[in-house]
Amino acid sequence: MHFHRSYGNQQERRKWQNPEAILKDIGLKLGSTFVDVGCGDGFFSIPAARLVGPKGRVYCVDASGDAIDILKRKATKAGVENLTL
Repeated sequence: MHFHRSYGNQQERRKWQNPEAILKDIGLKLGSTFVDVGCGDGFFSIPAARLVGPKGRVYCVDASGDAIDILKRKATKAGVENLTL
């Protein structure tokens, strides 16, 4: 089975969906653990990692290996180290 997604324009998505606000609204805070099932390229994962801080953890799961590879590169570029992919 092959999954294909468009990991396109996150700026457009941010116009109608703010991950930081949503994550704060659900109670995510420093030291929390968050599981992002269907994480894609990290639209929620990277903001979650920043919110939970270095003592928190974000577990990222996706059926697409390509998505995980993209997320891994984005996390490295962003300096985010508290993700488990």
